[in-house]
Amino acid sequence: MRLQDGALVFKYLVVQRKLTPLNVFLDVAPQDKASRAIVNLGHCIRNNAAANVFNKDFDVRNYGVSRYLKVYLYDYDALEFLTDVKVRTNVDRFDGEEDVPGWFFEQGVVFLPEEIEAGLRVDDRQLRRAFRGTHQELLTVDYWEHMQQTLSAGEVPGIVTFPESCLLDDPGSETVANE
Repeated sequence: MRLQDGALVFKYLVVQRKLTPLNVFLDVAPQDKASRAIVNLGHCIRNNAAANVFNKDFDVRNYGVSRYLKVYLYDYDALEFLTDVKVRTNVDRFDGEEDVPGWFFEQGVVFLPEEIEAGLRVDDRQLRRAFRGTHQELLTVDYWEHMQQTLSAGEVPGIVTFPESCLLDDPGSETVANE
């Protein structure tokens, strides 16, 4: 910062919303608000992915929730470019299978989407169901590989900035339907 013509001028200014750690919020919030927050966590994960930001640690303690129940990532020590992450799966393996999967020895960050839910560390069964019910595709290889392909092609995926309940109807839809 510097003083210029009697004004204080900031070269850089970081403004942050007041956030409550998501794990703390989920422990004390009424069930309906906790469910909305956990669903918004999925939107946060999707939005980060659309920005080519991948958080290796999905633990809810790495996220915060605003008074409007928007969820934000605030722990940045485990970030990677999504396009650099190797998306793999263990879904095709059988319980008790003893051999080591081929991806185990790959260099770099290997991600198993089916482990997101366990990685969240949410004990409440209803909240896990709410997350899975809205964001089931986040638990699939197809979603993450498609997002990587979209980003690698230079396309900008859409993001969710507000809940679907706030979407307005298409104002032109009545005109087309009535013609």
